[in-house]
Amino acid sequence: MTPLKTKQEALAQLLRGGAFQFDPEIATVPYAEYQAFITSMCPPESYSIGYDLGGVNWLENCHLDRDDSDCVEMVRRERTWQYGTMRAFQLELTRVPKLISIRNEPDEPATLSTTWYCDRTGQVRAYLQSLNGVALEDIRE
Repeated sequence: MTPLKTKQEALAQLLRGGAFQFDPEIATVPYAEYQAFITSMCPPESYSIGYDLGGVNWLENCHLDRDDSDCVEMVRRERTWQYGTMRAFQLELTRVPKLISIRNEPDEPATLSTTWYCDRTGQVRAYLQSLNGVALEDIRE
């Protein structure tokens, strides 16, 4: 199985599991309003929102995974956008550090970003995964 085929199977499992399911009535706002909205939330709350970035409408779901004491452990953002015949799905996982200092645990949030680029037939044409902005995998057809 090719690397892109493997990544396509991973995306299919996420889609079958309910990821990237958006309310069809999501309002779309300008990107500046979107940025003001998400940066004003402290701590962040779950949300679904659309925003316009250069004529491309993005849709984003944000889910908070909490531990047993109701503290946020992970922020999951699911994004999708379409431009012409290309569609992209991005899953961003941000691990929130604990307030208790543990020597072997980083004190900065760690963000893992995974993006699948698909053509109009649904075939994955490119895959990019990065950790804190540094590329881990970059697979292109």
